[in-house]
This record gives sequence, C-alpha cells and structure tokens, in this order.
Amino acid sequence: MGVAAAPSPSPASASTTGGGTGGQLAVLQTFLANSEVSPQCEKCASMVGRMCVERPVPAKFLAEAQSQDNDTKNVNTTGPSPFGSTLDSTEQFYRWLHENRATCEPRGPHIDTLEQLQHFHSRIKDMISQVDSWNKNYNSIMETYQNTSDKSHALHEACNRLQQQQQWISEFLKITEAYKSHFDELEPLTIQFLHNPSLTAANPEFFTQLAKLDSCIAFLVENYNFRESPVYLSKFKQVQNKAMSMLRAEVVTRLTTLGAQVQTHMQATDPLGDSLMNIADINEAPLMRQFSVLAPVLRPLCSELEKRSSATPEFRPFLAECQNCYVQQRNSLFPLFSKVFSRICSGPNLSHITQFSCTYVNYISHVELDLYNTFFRTDTANVIVIVQNYCRCLYDVLRSTLIHSHDFDTLCTVLHMLKNEIVENLDLPDKTTGSSAVFEPVSKLLVNLQQDFQERLVYLAQRHIRDHITLFTPSDSDLNYPDKLSIVTEGETVTALGQIQYEKWYPTLQASLTLLSKLYLSVETVVFEGLAQEAVSACVEALTRASKMVVGKDKFDGVLFLFQQLLILREQIAPFDVTLTYTEGYLDFSHITVELKQVLSGGFSSLFSLGTFAPQVKTNKIDSKKEMDRAIATTAEQLIMLTTTHLAQGLISLLAKAQQTKSTASEGIAQASKQLEESLKTILPQLFQRMCEYIPQQQVMDNIIRPVMRNILLITHNLQPHLQTTGIELSMESVKQYFKTATHTDTL
Repeated sequence: MGVAAAPSPSPASASTTGGGTGGQLAVLQTFLANSEVSPQCEKCASMVGRMCVERPVPAKFLAEAQSQDNDTKNVNTTGPSPFGSTLDSTEQFYRWLHENRATCEPRGPHIDTLEQLQHFHSRIKDMISQVDSWNKNYNSIMETYQNTSDKSHALHEACNRLQQQQQWISEFLKITEAYKSHFDELEPLTIQFLHNPSLTAANPEFFTQLAKLDSCIAFLVENYNFRESPVYLSKFKQVQNKAMSMLRAEVVTRLTTLGAQVQTHMQATDPLGDSLMNIADINEAPLMRQFSVLAPVLRPLCSELEKRSSATPEFRPFLAECQNCYVQQRNSLFPLFSKVFSRICSGPNLSHITQFSCTYVNYISHVELDLYNTFFRTDTANVIVIVQNYCRCLYDVLRSTLIHSHDFDTLCTVLHMLKNEIVENLDLPDKTTGSSAVFEPVSKLLVNLQQDFQERLVYLAQRHIRDHITLFTPSDSDLNYPDKLSIVTEGETVTALGQIQYEKWYPTLQASLTLLSKLYLSVETVVFEGLAQEAVSACVEALTRASKMVVGKDKFDGVLFLFQQLLILREQIAPFDVTLTYTEGYLDFSHITVELKQVLSGGFSSLFSLGTFAPQVKTNKIDSKKEMDRAIATTAEQLIMLTTTHLAQGLISLLAKAQQTKSTASEGIAQASKQLEESLKTILPQLFQRMCEYIPQQQVMDNIIRPVMRNILLITHNLQPHLQTTGIELSMESVKQYFKTATHTDTL
C-alpha cells in the first residue's frame, strides 16, 4: 500500500516536510510548541492526524501503482514511481493535491478543527497582548515601589543616626557626670578624714570612705591629662596620707597596749614561765592567746597597709613601723623565755636537754610564724629576727651547760643525735618553700651546736690521748706478759670471749680503739682523720715504749708483745675508711747560720740582704698507717733475726769467723752443729709455742717461721764444706723436717 502525501499550507513547507502524514504532524508539533493548546485541542489534532493517515488513495494512482508493482515483479529492475512514497517535482505534488481534494468531501471534520485552532490562535494572541500589558503595569508598579523603598530606607537610616546621636549624648552626659563625681568627692572626703573626730580606723565607715578615696585617686592617675587632675590628685594624696597615718596609729597603739598588758599579766600570774614549759600548752599561754585574739581585729588594717605599700612606695614606712612595733612587743617577752630555757637546761641529762630544747625552739618558731601571718602577709624577715632571738637565747644557755660537761660518752651521743635524729625530727622546710628563710636561724643553731659539741669533744679526745696514751704509766700487771695471755676461754659466750680478748690488749691500745670507735660516728670525717692520726701515732709510740718494759722470760716477750699489739691495732682500724695523714708546717732557721757567717765575714753588701734572714716555711706529711706498717715490718724482721740467732748462735759465730780467717776448728764446728740440732729438737717447739700465744693467726706465723727456716738453711748450706771434713751429717732436709715437726704443718 502506497503512502499518500498530506496537503500543506505552502509549497515550501510541503517540500521541506517531505509530504504525507509526517508533514502534518510536524506542523502540529510546531504549533503546539509555539502556543499553549488545551487538552481538547490536542485530542482534535490527534483525530485529524488519524483521519489523514487512514484516508484512501485515489483510484487512478492506485491502479498505476498496482500496474507498476506487477511490472516490477515481472522485470527484475527498479525505477522511480510517480505514485510512490516520494514526489520528484512540485508539479507532481500539486497534481496529487488537486486529485486528492477532488476525491475528498467538500468539507470534512478537519476544516472545523482548523477553524477552531485558528480561533484559539487569535484568543491566545489576545491573551499574550493582555499579558504584555500586565507586565508593563507590573514593571511600572515595581519601579514606583523601589523608589518608595529607597526613600523609606534613607529615612530609616536618618532616624537611626539621630537615635545613636541621642544615645551618645546621653552616655557622654553620664560619663561626664561620673568624671565630675570623682572631683566632687574631694570636699566630703577631706571633711571626713581631716575634720571628723568620730571617724577612726576602728570604725567600719572608715574603710568605705577609704575605698572611695582609692577610687578617686586611681581615676585621676588614669586620667592625668585632664586639666585639673594634677591639682586634685595632690589634694587627694594628702587625704590618703592622713588615712594611712590613722591606720598606722591604730595598729601601733593596739600592739603597744597589748604588749604592756601581756607583760603585766605574766609578771603577776606566771613570773617563772610555768605555762611555757610544756610544748603542748604554748598556744594556750597568755602571751600567745591574747595576740591571737587581737589578730582578727588588726588584720583588716594591716591588709590595707600591705595593699597600698606594695603599689605605692611612700606608704612602705607606715607598714614597716607597724611590723617593727610587732617585733618589739614580741621581743619584750624574751626575758620570760630566757627563764624557761634556763629551767630546761638545768637538768642533769645533757642529751635529753639538747633534744628537748631544740624541739622546743623549733616549735616556738613555727608558732611565731603562724602568729605573724595572722597579722601580716609580707616581709617574713621580721619573723627571722624573732626566731634569731629565740635561737640566740637558747644557744647562750645551752653553751654554758656544754662547757661544764666532761662526759665523753654523753658528748658523743648528743653529737650523733644532733647530726641525725634531731634534724630529722624537726622537719625543717626545704629551700623550695617560701618560709624556709624563717627557719634558717634554727638550722644555724643546730650547726653551731654541732660545732661546739664537736669542739668540746675534740678537746676531751686530745686530753684523753695525752692522759691515757701519751703519758700513760703502766703498772706491773699491765706489763705481765705472757701471763695475761693465759686466760682460760673455754665455755664462754661470744660476748664474754670478746671481753676477754679486749682485756688481753695493752691499756693504751684499749684507750685508742675505744676512742676511735666512739668518735667515728660523731665527728666529721676530717676531724676524725686528724684525731685518728694523732691517736694511732701516740699508740704506736706507747706500745714501743711498753715493749721495752715487758716483764717476760727473755727478750722474745717484748718483741712478740709489740708485734701482737701492732697487728691488733692495724686490724681494728682497718674498718675506718679514712686516711691517717697529717701535714704539719714548721719554720726552718738552718740557713740563717750560713747567712750570719757571711755577714760576719764582710759579705753583707746591702740592706736588701736582710730578707735572707727570714725563716723558711716547710711542711712535713705524716702518714700514721705507713708508720704503723713500717713498725710492724721492723718488728717482724727483729723477731725473725732474734729467733734465728737464738737457734743457731754458735754456727753464726763460726761462720763469721770462717769467712774472716777462711779456716775453722773441726771441734767447734761439731759442737755448734750438735747445738743447732739440739735447738731444733727442743728449743724450736718451745719458741713456736710462745709465738702462738701471742700470734694465733696461722698465716702470720707462717710468714715469721718461713724466713727463720730459710736463714737456718742458708747457714747450713754455707757450712756444708766444713761439716764434710768433720764427718757430721746435718742435711738441709733434716732441718726442714725439724721445722715441720715443731710447727705441725707441711706448708713451709
């Protein structure tokens, strides 16, 4: 079935759309896009479109189309059809249109629809013109509105400016009135502070007026550029000076009156200070309680003075005068505390006195600090003055007690207590706290007491060294060695054994070690080293003197005694980790003799040579440990030589004679050899037994016996050529065997 082309309003439109139903739909779509069509019109247009599509093709063109189709089937060729879906020329289109109109009805439904559409199109044009007219009116109204709005906004801004100006003027008037009020306060405040006798510092109204005065002065200082500010400021400060004077006078008067009342009360009720003897009752004593009662009354006045003195240097003297008055009133009570300290230090127990008095002064210092802080919050240096007076008072009383003390053990105990227990129990604040400076006098008191006790202890120690060591005169029982060593120790306890061993020591050794053991934990290390060096040197000298006076069987006892006591001394001082060195200085005049000879011989050339007559200062370093070790080594060598000589005296004499003459008698060698052999058999065990009484340490005994054996072996070795001529057999192995038998050991 062919497609028929639809009619078009113009040829141009027909050629553009391509004819048929598609052209009509395009026209409708263009119309709908350019104008607003109601749903009813849309339905009519859709119906017209369907009618155009479904209308029949004219019979003429239909027959031609069918014949053309048949020809196409018979002949396999293609060509343009005049009645196909496309039109090749305008003439064909108009011919097709004319035939199509002839076959159609004279008036169809689409004509009515077209008329309706045209009617609608005219109505729409009218509506558009009305809308344009309305838009013009709307724009005119909006322009009028905008002009009106701009004028209203300008009027509103003008009103706001006027209102702001009114507010600024009102605030300016208030500020001006406030400024003026500060100037107007001068006359009322002057009348109140200078001419009103009822206004005193104790009156509550005083602080109200003072606050107004401070406010006026602060305002004038801040606004000093005002024309009248300097004049008014000077007048206000005059009034302020008068107010501060009234505060100062009130505080000083109250404190002075209270101090006099407290002194009168204490003299009448407690002249000896019984209420102050107990630490727990100090806060309740009248001289503390009455000041504590006055503190809340004076604290507001002192606070005003402190606040103004910190900001204005001119008022610092007012505060300082009040603080000095407080310190004077507290110092006036020291005579009573002096009586209390005297009563405390009158006891017999020095250690208890020292501990209690130090605790007492520390507690009273805390009480004074707390009491001062109830009045003032600044410048605690005034409390330091009060605490210094307490410490000085206690120090004077306690020092007088210390000077009369002669008990060495008590002084050691007190000094140890001062260095450890008292310092810990006082709980003094450290330097990081603000109140640490207040308790520096207490710390200095403890240091001074330690130094005084240590000085007294050093004096007694030096006197002890002089009387009991250097100038010690032994009795016969003190020198009764080795009988003192034969004390029975079986079945005794450890403590009893220690006491027995202690009694075997020489008295100077006992005195030296006892002194050092007491001083070690009491005095400072430097002081202890000096005393220890002095004590050890004196002890070594005393032991050396005593070794020459020991009453024994022979010379062996003196040497063994000295060796034993020196070993004990070295062993006992080893735990003291100190250096026993001492550097002494002295003046050397030895060169002056040479200079005098030169002067007398004419060598004196000028006055400047007189400087050579000045003595030279020299130093000498003394090491007591080295001296003691040297004495021990010397004594050991002496003991070794003495033992060797005692065992082989004959052989030593023959050996010396043989070395001189290079010959010796056979009979003398034989006799001396027999004597040596007999000594090794009988005397050597006895000597070893005596040595063991003095020297119980096996290692020390071996160090003594081993050199003796080497000396005997050397003598025997040197006499071997002479012994062979006499036929006497004394081998070195036999000598060693004698020593092993006598000492009961194989370690030699």
